[in-house]
Amino acid sequence: MPPPFAFMQPVLNGPGAKLAKRIQVPTISESKAAAAVAAIKKISTSTALGLAPGFSKKGKIVALAVCDGTDAMILEFTGALKKPGTNKKDKPTSESTTSSSDNDSHDSNTGPSIQTDSRTYLQETLLCPTNPNISIASFDLGPLAMALYIDLGLRITNAIDVQDAFASVCKGIRHPHLVVEAALKSAQLQKIKPNLDRIEREFRNAEYDPAEVNHRKELMCRAWLAQFLVADCVDAATMAEIKRVNTQDMTPEMLNVVATISTDAHRLGLTKATTTTHRLTGVRNNDGVIKLDAASYKDKFRGDGLKGRLYVDGERGQYTLYNRINATDNGSGVVEAAKTVASDAKTKVLLTVETTGKDDPTLSESKRSATILRVLQGELTILSDNPWPAEWDTPPAMLPISPLSPKAAHGKKYTTPKLNGSQQKAVNSMLSDKAAHRLVIVQGPPGTGKTSVIGAYVVMATQMGRSGIWLIAQSNVAVKNIALKLLSVGFKDWKILVARDFHNGWHEHLYTEDTRFKDHLILSSSFKKTKPRDLAGCKVILSTLSMLSNPLLHFFTKHIPIRSLIVDEASQIEIGSYIPAFTTFLPTLRKLCFIGDDKQLPPHGQEDLKSLRSVFEVSHLKNLVIFLNIQYRMPPELGNIISAAVYSNELQSNLLHPITTPTISCHFVDVPGVEAKAGTSWKSRL
Repeated sequence: MPPPFAFMQPVLNGPGAKLAKRIQVPTISESKAAAAVAAIKKISTSTALGLAPGFSKKGKIVALAVCDGTDAMILEFTGALKKPGTNKKDKPTSESTTSSSDNDSHDSNTGPSIQTDSRTYLQETLLCPTNPNISIASFDLGPLAMALYIDLGLRITNAIDVQDAFASVCKGIRHPHLVVEAALKSAQLQKIKPNLDRIEREFRNAEYDPAEVNHRKELMCRAWLAQFLVADCVDAATMAEIKRVNTQDMTPEMLNVVATISTDAHRLGLTKATTTTHRLTGVRNNDGVIKLDAASYKDKFRGDGLKGRLYVDGERGQYTLYNRINATDNGSGVVEAAKTVASDAKTKVLLTVETTGKDDPTLSESKRSATILRVLQGELTILSDNPWPAEWDTPPAMLPISPLSPKAAHGKKYTTPKLNGSQQKAVNSMLSDKAAHRLVIVQGPPGTGKTSVIGAYVVMATQMGRSGIWLIAQSNVAVKNIALKLLSVGFKDWKILVARDFHNGWHEHLYTEDTRFKDHLILSSSFKKTKPRDLAGCKVILSTLSMLSNPLLHFFTKHIPIRSLIVDEASQIEIGSYIPAFTTFLPTLRKLCFIGDDKQLPPHGQEDLKSLRSVFEVSHLKNLVIFLNIQYRMPPELGNIISAAVYSNELQSNLLHPITTPTISCHFVDVPGVEAKAGTSWKSRL
């Protein structure tokens, strides 16, 4: 074990012995049970405890800091343990072995791991105390609660999410440094001044390496700050009203569902780079305010107060400036305190700009996190109130059986795409309102006509009198391709919703060059202006999945409720990403259809986190998959190779393809040269 270190909080400046107190912090391995128990016992007399987790590179919890304001400790978890858990609520199974090691498999996480003596005492004394007056607090409590359960087999009770405790004064903001600032102000502790830059830095890195003393100090700082805010900034009346997390009384089935929809997203977030390089197309000096124009959508600036490094080519050579950068609505960046840049901006050229700090969470990510916290607080019961998320972790049960919408003959006739047998089977299942077809999964290899299936379904469904059909995908390009298919069959009763910051300044050409989009396109900046007459006759809405988390979407759903949700590119979407849609639109949602191909593109981020799953990776849903078995794109000679190599010879090729089997359809040409990077691709330099 490393020697204890002296900790004195570095983030708050002001009077008071508590702010200046030095705390000796031991770092103890859970394998040293006697030392761990002694340290836990010393802390357990306090009524307010702060917790902070440390994670491995792959997002497994490997350390836990605990602080009561006077005493503290860091408990390190040692790794794989192969015996079943002793928690009375958890029935040991052959699969109930988890650990703090970097095993990515979710299938092994069906129950908690063995309780070592240290873990058992930690849970009974600190995490689930019998004294109801003891409160534990942590920033971002939801991910911590699930990491404790899924990695270590530990439960918690009477736990407070720090950001949620101050939600009324933070107005939904969850950045720790801004929460601290608001909490001090609400508690009228004006004499205590937060060092916002230092707080932001202390929370930037969640990775824990026991060899890095700075990691231990950062971990302790987060635990100390959580304890201070709850103990010193919350009065008794408010404390009694704060919602608490209690996983001790949740069933393993419920916790496994929550783990499925939350853990991967958290782990993926930990892998995101904290430094972003932005290419620029221009720099504008408007009365001393420097504005940076990003070169592309992926180069746009996101969030406020990001630490910026500006690489400048000036009169005296190249140098670097350090300034904070705030994002504008159109994705440009505004440099704070830009006098040093603006003084002779005409003679300087900004080569590149780097920002440090994680992007603000998207609306979808924020809504997902809020939903998970509500579940853990007992405000939302996923399994009993909502059957859809349970599908990911348990074999299909009875889904809602209320009708999709009234069936009636429709006066309009459209050109229905000609379908082969497998395509027709997919469309029939998508149209069916039988309980067995409430959830439909269609696997379509390249060139098998996935968008044709969607187009045919829309035509037939609307001719049957159905409405409330929402077609979504992960990317705006995929959504546009669906729209083009609808246009090709003459179907016009649809609208496409596009985020303003994606459209304006970046991708107008995707929608303006084709004038057929003019009467269908609605930008997010116009949602409030949308009138019922604007949606007259509209039966189908197209959007990205993230758009379903837009708080203004009710302007559309109150007229066109989401009854059938058709998801294209479903193999690229991690299953927890659907939670905002499932919870928000539960009253009307009656049909789910997923279309994609896990053999082509896996969920975004799977290269960093192997456990990420789409619906195609959920084992008990595989028997629902309808396989589109004829491809029309590749010549048969190539199609047969792909079929054998990837699709177990189940993929057939179009026998009427213009390039016949005897024709050599592929040539390999060897050229001299050196491979070189060209943007995000490669080229041969001859």
